[in-house]
Amino acid sequence: MLAVELSGQDLNVGLSPVRSHRLANVTIGDLGPQTNDRFAQALAAGDLDGDGFDDLAVGIPQDDGPLAAPVANSGGVSVYFGAGDTGIAGAPPRRIAQSGSGYEVNDRHGHALAICDFDGDGFADLAVGAPGEGLGAIDAAGAVFVYPGDAGGPVVGAFALFTQATVGIADTAEAGDAFGAALACGDFDNDGFADLAIGAPSEDVGAAVNAGWVAVLRGSAAGLSATGTHTFTQGGPDVADDPEPNDQFGASLAAGDFDGDGFADLAIGVPGEELSAGAVHVLFGALAGLTGFESLDFTDATLGGLTEAGDNFGLTLAFGDLDGDGFHDLVVGIPLETFASSGGPIVETGQVAVVRGSVTPPGPVSYWAENNIHFPGASEGNDRFGLALAVADFNGDGRADFAAGHSGEAIGFAQDGAVTVMVGTADGPAPTAGRRLFAAGADGFPGPPPPGSPGRELGRALAAGDFDGDGYADLAIGAPHETIEGVTGAGTVTVLPGAQFADGFEHEVPLAPWAIDP
Repeated sequence: MLAVELSGQDLNVGLSPVRSHRLANVTIGDLGPQTNDRFAQALAAGDLDGDGFDDLAVGIPQDDGPLAAPVANSGGVSVYFGAGDTGIAGAPPRRIAQSGSGYEVNDRHGHALAICDFDGDGFADLAVGAPGEGLGAIDAAGAVFVYPGDAGGPVVGAFALFTQATVGIADTAEAGDAFGAALACGDFDNDGFADLAIGAPSEDVGAAVNAGWVAVLRGSAAGLSATGTHTFTQGGPDVADDPEPNDQFGASLAAGDFDGDGFADLAIGVPGEELSAGAVHVLFGALAGLTGFESLDFTDATLGGLTEAGDNFGLTLAFGDLDGDGFHDLVVGIPLETFASSGGPIVETGQVAVVRGSVTPPGPVSYWAENNIHFPGASEGNDRFGLALAVADFNGDGRADFAAGHSGEAIGFAQDGAVTVMVGTADGPAPTAGRRLFAAGADGFPGPPPPGSPGRELGRALAAGDFDGDGYADLAIGAPHETIEGVTGAGTVTVLPGAQFADGFEHEVPLAPWAIDP
């Protein structure tokens, strides 16, 4: 059980529970919280209505649809709109159910989310992965729905649907491919239109079952197009290694400019590589889009760590400029890492690797776990530190900071969950410059303290965005197994505002306490 001396923490991480919003999975029309909906299993931020405030998309992949006629795990998405000083508008969120074919069992609409401006109209667009979507008799082939942004928010009726059967995508939909299980967006060809990377980690490549596959759709003035789609597998053109059973290439994705050339690059997680020891590939952007030419691949061992079966190196990924040198750094989650100790192995405690960007990456590497961020002994079995990641400048010092979720953390019960935030410096992240731990019911963080909602999995999903438009990134923290009004696993998300003075002392008006918002 983690016991951090909260009074000894540094508060200059730029985040605080003061003025935070705790958003609950609530009833809207014929939709409402049901057992194990897993509201906030996925999160994404971006300005969907073009008003200058980022909005928050919340995935509910196990939502059962209408209360009167439930459809198990059909899924859905709630969109909360950003608003001035309050950060999140007081109005109820916009609910987006699966479009086109309607509610279907196990589609898991909302399992993955990404927000970018694919058509360059100034409104960010919302991409939603539904990896359980069936195509006719092909079960769980997967699909991605893209909803264009507008002054009123995402336009549900104008959605675009992409599957492996879409003309222009050079592949064949097969049962269990899970197309859309991971999403990431960035301008890989630097043409002013964001492109979308889509993971199908359970795609079979030749005889290699669940080897994994990634497709990249190009953005344009007309939006995303399947024409000219690039596809990648291990062993493909200029991509190292060979596809092997259960590698899960494409299980995680992240976009950022690793080499600082103005083109976004794509990191691809392969957590199943070599008995789930894990690996990461980085493809570089260019005028023609992403290419495997001079691509990188690395494992825990090649970065200076220790490769062990079951670590899942690369299960989560994030990019951001942690040292302010103009190159995005890559944060690699290793959430199932096991540490040795005198008392025996500390199983699945987790850690992260920070790989510095440079003209010729990878640059220097540092490893971080609870032991060397908080205090020796803080890393415990099943914490799963790094199971969620977010990188953004929360304190406005010009350098990105990183947040790591450890949703398995035992505060009062197993899997209560917590989030650690560490400040970026000219030398990368450094706990001596600032670090802070957030846990429900502690240090002013909203939500009932343990045992109020056992197993809530706080920190299972993270997303950063400027919801109040003050120039400081805010942090959204998902707790998908939170109990709400007696409904187990209904889920919540808490938004912590960023500021120069973390606890709001720069404000001249009284600060309202947190509350549960609809």
